[in-house]
This record gives sequence, structure tokens and C-alpha cells, in this order.
Amino acid sequence: MSNLDWVGAVADIEGASKYLRSEGSKKVGCVGFCMGGALSIAATVRYPDVIDAGVPFYGIPPAQLADPTKLQRPLQGHYGDKDAMAGFSDPTAVNQLENNLKTSGASYELYRYPTVGHAFMNATDEGKTRRSKLGQGEHDQQAVDLAWSRVFQFFSKHLA
Repeated sequence: MSNLDWVGAVADIEGASKYLRSEGSKKVGCVGFCMGGALSIAATVRYPDVIDAGVPFYGIPPAQLADPTKLQRPLQGHYGDKDAMAGFSDPTAVNQLENNLKTSGASYELYRYPTVGHAFMNATDEGKTRRSKLGQGEHDQQAVDLAWSRVFQFFSKHLA
């Protein structure tokens, strides 16, 4: 993640979205997890002409990559209250993201899950073990199921 060309990665998402549109897709949504969550916010903010809605899971880009106050498209975020990734997806960073989204005037939904931390959607045995060792909360399948149901409803509404 520290060696990623963030601007290039967001441009790749724009390119993929343009390709999908050229192949007949009327609308395109962007979803990502961790680094991908930050990239999904960045792509949704930077390319509203080709990204119709974004869904980040526990990731927030730096303001110089994408200023959330400039959001024009619907966004639905998912964050764990036990997330300890300071400045990237911890509760303080999510509070700042929400304040910025309010300023944008765009449609957004932010969901916070009190029992989970970073990477809570990772249901693999390795993911569960790593989260537990890092104090990021235990696996909560109900939170995972609730998050997926919200994503499907959101995309059904904004991409139909």
C-alpha cells in the first residue's frame, strides 16, 4: 500500500469504468476494501462522469488525492468502531469523513458497526485470527450479513 501509485490506481478505475460503459453498462459502481475502500472514495469523488455510486469498506483517502467535500455521487461507507488504523479508518477518521461528506451536499450513508474493527468483512480463518491478534474485534457474521444487505440495496437503488 505504501508503494502504490495512488493517482495511477484511481485513473485505472476510471479507465475500467469507461470500458464498462463502452461495452453497454448504463451505470457503474465502485466498491473496495481497505486500500480499495480509499480508492473507491477517490474514484467516486474524482470521476463523477463515469462512477455513479461508491461503496468503501474501511479506508479513507488523503484529502490531496480526493477531497470528500467535492463528492457529487452517492456513497455508502462501512466502518468498524474497533478499527485501530489511525487516520485511515479509525473512528476519528470516520468522524472527519462524515463532516466532510455533510459539506459536499451529496447523498451518503455511513454505517458504523460497534462490534468489529478493520477488515471485518474478511471471513477467512486467517482474517479472523489476524483481527483477533490485533485487537480488531472478533468475527461478527451478523455485521457482515447486514453490511452486504445494505450494499445490495444501495446499488439496486443507485445503479438500476
